[in-house]
Amino acid sequence: MINIAICDDEQCFYERIRRCVDNYMQKKNMKYKIKWFESGEELLEFRDELQGYTIIFLDINMYGIDGYEAAQKIRERNKDAFIVFVTAYFDYSTEGYKVDAIRYVIKDELFADRMAECLDAVFDKMQDRLPMLTLNFAEGMKVFSPNDLVYIESRLHRIEFHIESFGRINTYTTNGVLDEYEKMLEESSSFLRIHKSYLINMKYVDTIGNSRIEMVGGATLPVPKGKFREIKREILEFLGEF
Repeated sequence: MINIAICDDEQCFYERIRRCVDNYMQKKNMKYKIKWFESGEELLEFRDELQGYTIIFLDINMYGIDGYEAAQKIRERNKDAFIVFVTAYFDYSTEGYKVDAIRYVIKDELFADRMAECLDAVFDKMQDRLPMLTLNFAEGMKVFSPNDLVYIESRLHRIEFHIESFGRINTYTTNGVLDEYEKMLEESSSFLRIHKSYLINMKYVDTIGNSRIEMVGGATLPVPKGKFREIKREILEFLGEF
């Protein structure tokens, strides 16, 4: 069963989204359940239910809590849901990247086609998700998703994993070399080696500066001047997929 939430304060748009989802899921012969929320506040009232949703459609421009703010709160409870922003006007804000939104869908005459393409992308991503990792750290054994890994840092044969968990970034240490962990994560398109000592998850890039990358959480990581242009291009191309 695939649980889907639609959060939109206009019933006509909710019904439009629902028709597209119904058509798509029925053609795919998939079992699913849809629940409608008329506001961000109503959605967030059901905090314990948030973990159960696989796909969440969020209208950006709602009265009260808007789609971006709701998405941030959702990520505190559910890191794996596919968040889709639905909007009447395209917004180039980076807020969508920060909450790992998979798509923006514009409410225009091509809406049905855009929804079908969006749902194709969601189910492709479901197939591509990496398995959980289990590693022995100095702090103890930890099981975590690669999606929660912000970056890895090499420090004189000590490796530091910086892992996001419920809004906090915690550091775990182990032995080894960065090359072996880069190879472990090579199946994911979101990881990029920006320096001999740093492997980053591009989903957590906050700012691209002058020969430096600032990650969500505030860490500022150096980039060799000779590679900066290429690395910047790769990051922008990656973010442009969302």
